[in-house]
Amino acid sequence: MYLIPEKELYTVLQIFYCARYKEMASADLVHELEFNDVTYQFEATNYQIRSDLLLANYKDALVKINENKKLLSGVSDESELKFLKSELESLLHYAAFLQNPDDSKAHKFFGRDHLLGGLTSLLAGCYYAKLDDYETALKKLHPEEDLENVAFGCYLLLLLSRTTEAEKYLKKNVNNSSAMDTIGYNQTSSWLELSKYGDDLNKSYYHYDELSSSSNTESLKCLVCLLTAHLKLLHFPEAQEVLDRIAAFKADHPQSLTNWESDLLINQIALKFIQSKNDEADVLLSELKAQNPDDAYLKDLAEKQELFDTVVEKYA
Repeated sequence: MYLIPEKELYTVLQIFYCARYKEMASADLVHELEFNDVTYQFEATNYQIRSDLLLANYKDALVKINENKKLLSGVSDESELKFLKSELESLLHYAAFLQNPDDSKAHKFFGRDHLLGGLTSLLAGCYYAKLDDYETALKKLHPEEDLENVAFGCYLLLLLSRTTEAEKYLKKNVNNSSAMDTIGYNQTSSWLELSKYGDDLNKSYYHYDELSSSSNTESLKCLVCLLTAHLKLLHFPEAQEVLDRIAAFKADHPQSLTNWESDLLINQIALKFIQSKNDEADVLLSELKAQNPDDAYLKDLAEKQELFDTVVEKYA
């Protein structure tokens, strides 16, 4: 079921989808946003918990989980109460897994055939994705539940190099006109468009340019996506300008999420090679290898280098 959130929850979603996790985690939801519905406040706090988990702030996440438990006293509907309790349980198991990948209870919990609710299925997908089992992760998702399951399904399909299937996955699972007019849908569709060229790439560029130009939505994630669009559109001077903006942004936000650092490095490497600054590109490559030695980009680069060496050896 797709919900049209209140203004307050929309603000939370906007911050979360733009990957401003530190801001989300530290927000004072009670005083900064006045929720008139306990369920919306519960869901908003869940986004805070997830932000803490993404930032590896496990103690803070557990504190907020306990805070959300207190909110359950204001829920009278039994089926809704069961649903919300399941969400908290899934967050607890996922937090335990992140701290200990060999946690057997988490494996048992997320390995079940029946998973209640969108967040539980989403975290089950995240659990298996962390184990590099993308196929099982995809099967665990319940795209009929919410847009986040759909978005993560698209992400997994892109990781599996099944771009066309990712587009079909989005269209198949988002057939509600109101759902298509949300920040979650716009972010997911723009991200898919970023993987293509032509009009789709242009639409993605305008989307991330708009987000990156607003103080409410500017983030390392949006800037990296904008940088990618510029590179694919062969806008090299503009790409350098975005890199300068990223440097300034990182200086002001030193604890930006690390998983976007790899994407940033890859784009920097590409631009340096385009600019024929090979020595600088090699330095960045070494940095990427140290930071994320299993990155798919490095494997792809190694395969292409091996192929090139084979051709040279054959025709030399």
